[in-house]
Amino acid sequence: MADGSRIPTGFALFNAYMIATYNWLNTTPPGAQANWERLVLSGSQINMWNSFYNNWVALYAKFVNPDLKTKGVKDNMLALVSDFKIFAQPILRHISGYYTATTDDFETFNIKEGVLRDTDNTEVGIPVTHPIITFIDINEPLKHTLHIKDELAEGIGRPKGVIACEIAYIVRDSENPPDSVDDCTLRIIGHSSLVEINFPVGSSEKRAYYFLRWLNTKADPGGWSAMYHALIS
Repeated sequence: MADGSRIPTGFALFNAYMIATYNWLNTTPPGAQANWERLVLSGSQINMWNSFYNNWVALYAKFVNPDLKTKGVKDNMLALVSDFKIFAQPILRHISGYYTATTDDFETFNIKEGVLRDTDNTEVGIPVTHPIITFIDINEPLKHTLHIKDELAEGIGRPKGVIACEIAYIVRDSENPPDSVDDCTLRIIGHSSLVEINFPVGSSEKRAYYFLRWLNTKADPGGWSAMYHALIS
């Protein structure tokens, strides 16, 4: 079995795979570690896995709703499946050969042939460039749509080896901007070049402040970007 076939491609099967693996990794048996800790995933890896799951669930809900299903939704789902496979294969290889892995782990992650064959020995470096933001339709009430690309990109959204963009942000009055990214209490991970940020009622006329950084396929972060900000309508 080729590595890629361990993760289903069809949307319905991939949806079942994402639900099963998300629930399994985040399960904590009585008196034991959480499964992701037992399998020695890093904090950044489990956060990325959960982010893929949350983004997938939102897209799949639109896909199965005839009123919300669009070509854009399908394209984003295909891109997410592709990105997830790149991200997950090293983790599956690790799980397949790790001494604490059980038959239940193998069944959940669809690992059927023992240690996985390493099909990609390419060294992935820490991202050295930064994301930049273009705000789209800034007048939409209580919502910002961010178009994210690399500062050096020409016609592509992100550099080679990058799997996602971490976005740190905070909503404040215009006269009280954050001093640094450390002040930003809200964090999300975007897996698309277009990211929607929705704000609660009462945020109108306040300002959202953003910092961004790339995450590579191992979930290692690059440096934070300069601060971006925009008024909330």
